[in-house]
Amino acid sequence: MKIKAKLYLGIGLLFLMILILATVSTLFVSSLKKDTENVLSANYIQLNMPRNMLKASDEIQLKNNAILQLEDNFEKQKLNVTEPGEREITDRLSQQLEKLKSTPNDPLINQNFRTALVELMTVNMGCNR
Repeated sequence: MKIKAKLYLGIGLLFLMILILATVSTLFVSSLKKDTENVLSANYIQLNMPRNMLKASDEIQLKNNAILQLEDNFEKQKLNVTEPGEREITDRLSQQLEKLKSTPNDPLINQNFRTALVELMTVNMGCNR
């Protein structure tokens, strides 16, 4: 085999390896992008429920359906406990929601409920408490 043929073969193999590497890299980046979109979507949903409950707790004296919105979002929250410490906060929210339903005009109960909601949002955002 001549030197020229060996050079063509070597350069051809290197080019083929570069193409394979580029293809594999593109596939991995595409997979990573899909996973990131799924995580962001799930995180948005997790943060949307406490935000909706916070908004409904603001409107509890103004709207009759605010309690229904709180209960609906709380039921969704109970089914979506994923982070460490989230179960305890959800249990505390359950107790506070029952108190809030019985006395919706008590500002202390409303404040305790809102504080637990902020803690829940903090845990879901991944922030340290």
